[in-house]
Formats: sequence, C-alpha cells, structure tokens
Amino acid sequence: MRTGSTGGRKAFALGLCALWLAALATGASSQAQSLDRPLSPPGKYTFAPNQLAANQWYQPGGGLINGHITESFGREELWPGLRTRLKTNHGALGIPAAEIGFMTSGTLARFRAEGLRVSVETPAFTQCLSGAQIADLELAGRSPPGRNLFQTIFHVAGESGRTDPTGKGWFVTRDGQSYTPDEVVLDERVPNLLASFDLDTLLRNAATQGWAARKAAARHDPCAAASAFHPGVDRLTGLLGDYLAYHSALAARFKAPPAFSFHWNVNAGWEWRDEPCLDALAQKDPDPKTFEHDYRYLAGACHRDSATLARLLDQLCAAHACPFAVYLDMDLVYLTPYAIDAIQRDKAVIRAHGVAFGIDLTDECDGKPGCVDGLTSVDHFGVVPANSGSNDNGLDQQTIVNTYDFLRRSGVIDADTHVRIQSWSTRPHEVGAAVSEKSPGSFANTALYLFANRLEPEHLAATSTH
Repeated sequence: MRTGSTGGRKAFALGLCALWLAALATGASSQAQSLDRPLSPPGKYTFAPNQLAANQWYQPGGGLINGHITESFGREELWPGLRTRLKTNHGALGIPAAEIGFMTSGTLARFRAEGLRVSVETPAFTQCLSGAQIADLELAGRSPPGRNLFQTIFHVAGESGRTDPTGKGWFVTRDGQSYTPDEVVLDERVPNLLASFDLDTLLRNAATQGWAARKAAARHDPCAAASAFHPGVDRLTGLLGDYLAYHSALAARFKAPPAFSFHWNVNAGWEWRDEPCLDALAQKDPDPKTFEHDYRYLAGACHRDSATLARLLDQLCAAHACPFAVYLDMDLVYLTPYAIDAIQRDKAVIRAHGVAFGIDLTDECDGKPGCVDGLTSVDHFGVVPANSGSNDNGLDQQTIVNTYDFLRRSGVIDADTHVRIQSWSTRPHEVGAAVSEKSPGSFANTALYLFANRLEPEHLAATSTH
C-alpha cells in the first residue's frame, strides 16, 4: 500500500511538473511569437528620448549622459500618462537599435502586448560602407573582412550587460531572443557621403587661379570608396541604390518585416555639395565677394535635394519597397526661409508618392548653455529670451514647444504629419528615475505637455495614421 501510494504521489508530482514545463514552453513560445509579429500600422507620434547617449560611441558633450532604456523608460511607472497617450494616439517609443541588446525579451513583449509600438533607429547608414554591407552588419552582425565594427566604431562588442551583436546584429535581446520592431528608421545618408568644398579655398587665389583648379583644391571627400560601391553608376545613383539594398535585406531578415522608414536632411549642405550648382554659381558670380555672399546666403539655391528625394522614392516604390514614412531632419536656424521652402518641396514630393510625411521635432541648440530657439521675426527662427528661472532641461522644453508652434504656424505640421519628438543632444540630461514625466523639463514631461496642450486641443491626436 505504502509502495503504491508513493508511486501515485510520484506520478502525480511528475504530472504536475510536466504541466508546469508545458505551460512554461507555451508561454515562451507565445512570447517568442509576439516578438516576431510587429504591430501595424507603425506610430504616428513617436517619443524618442536620447538614450543613445548612454552608448560609448555617441557622447554629446564629451561624455556619457542619460541611461539605457532598461534603467529608464523600461520602468513604465515613470511615464504612465505619456505611455497611455502614445497607445491611444497611434504613438510609439523610439529607441536606438543598440539598446535592444540591453533589453529583455520580457520588456519588449510587454510593450507589444499592451499595444505600445516601438520604432527603432539604426545608426550605421552614415558609415562609408555600401548599403548591402551596412545591412549585413546591422541585421546579421557581420562586419567587412578584417574589421569588427561593433568593436572599433560602436564599442559594444563584449560589453557587459548586453548581447554581443557580433554574428547576431542589433535585433537580439539581452536574453538571446530575436526581436522584430514595429518600424526601422534609417539614419541620413545623402548628402553626407558626397564630396564637399572648402569655401576659403574656393575663394583663395581667385585672381590667379581658374575655377576648376580652385575647386579641385577645395574638394573634400569623406567617402572616396563610395565611387566603387556600385560599379558602372555615378556616386549619387549608387547611394540611392543603397536604400533598396538595405530594404531587401530587411525583408529577408524577418518573418514579418517591420515598416521601413528613413530620415532625410533639410540643410544648406545640400547646396554646398551640389557640384553642378556650384559651377553655375561660379560662372554667374566670377567676383569672389559676390560669390561668397551668394554661396553663404543660398542666392542661387538649386533645390535638387527634393528632386533627389523624388528619384529615390520613384526607385523604391517601383520595386514595391515604398517606405512607410520619411522624417525630415531640419536645420531651421540657418536661413529659415530656405529651410521652410525646402521642407514644403520635400513634403509635396513625399505625399505625392503616398508616403507618410514626418518631421523630427528637435532642439537645435546643441547643448549651448542658456540657449532657446524660437520665432524672432516673420521669417526667421533663432535664439529668443529664456523663461526666467529655467534650468537647462527647462530651456530644452521651451525650445521644443517653440519649434512645434513655429512649424504649426508655418503650415509644416498639419493633421497628417507624423511627428518624432526627438532628442539627439545633451539636453535634456536625465538619468534613471529623473526621466519621470513628473520631473519638470524631462523629455517625457515635454512630450506629455505637447499632447495635452497642443496635439489634443488642436485635434491632431487620434486622427489618421497616414
């Protein structure tokens, strides 16, 4: 009897153990499935704090600032009101790709289960590598032969507290699970990898040297190797082809691919790297003083950046690779009328292709102490007086709100504009619990203010997603 009872108890215990293991397996399988299934559509309003500044290769101000997602926005009790608004207003949490290796699959699965979208920004598109090489690096963890870029550029190979991306890529969690974000956003690429021309050299010896000689001496090429990335085509054509190469690799990497988007520059660098446009300006303005004036103040702006964007979207859409959104990274402070003109041109191009038009709502002060940007005249955006008693985080908030108001009045932000509330600089400086939405001047506090005092009263939140 005792032997039989013991055997029954053992069998019962083994049965419970089997059920427990099965439940664990089912839970793990369900979580893995949720990590593989992106939410659609992606977010319209993205909250993207500067946790990139917790990484060794990106140190605005010369040192590490802020903290990783796990120790800040991974703690949902620190930003409940903003999180609720993001979930109910087509919102998303924007995170740098390098943060995924620090995060657990449980945190990301929880975000997905509660309907909080995640928009991931990949960092390597500015590197002097082909689009296929960049995709291989970021999606599979394979560096070009002889180099481990995760070690030499990004300084994360072997770093404690995260999954080493070598041989895996960015999209693997700290506990080794593959993760598919809801949106992948590429960094800028053009015109960063085109040749630039030093103005002082262009002006030097104008009386004795011809334009061609001065231009050759002034040329600075940040990525001469790009001319060989795509044999048989010119540099610009090859750089545009890199977007399609990356998209193809992205589609192959995931069972259900995330939405594909990218940032696009709006700044005077387009004009200063446009060699045919500079040639035309030199012919029109042979006098060095006149040339310098027109160069600095873009009197002969060609605006071929918008035509280049149209060409890129034509190419992507023809290959059934239309992006979900294009986010304009804007320099509003330098020659504001030029910037607004360029933005409106780009906006028309983007929407003509059926793509979501987006903007990066950022602080252009770049960490300058006491700086606040805003509208100073009808057509100029620049430094304005700070609110009395504001600390640096408060000045950041004032700048972000001023920028929103300016773009809204200028007709850039409308009911269908996708807005990334984005930080790339030293402001705000917030570590751990300081990210709380209750902390004055925190980035979550700023985003919550924009929802409560701008997006919702102006009936922009909870509108269309495209």
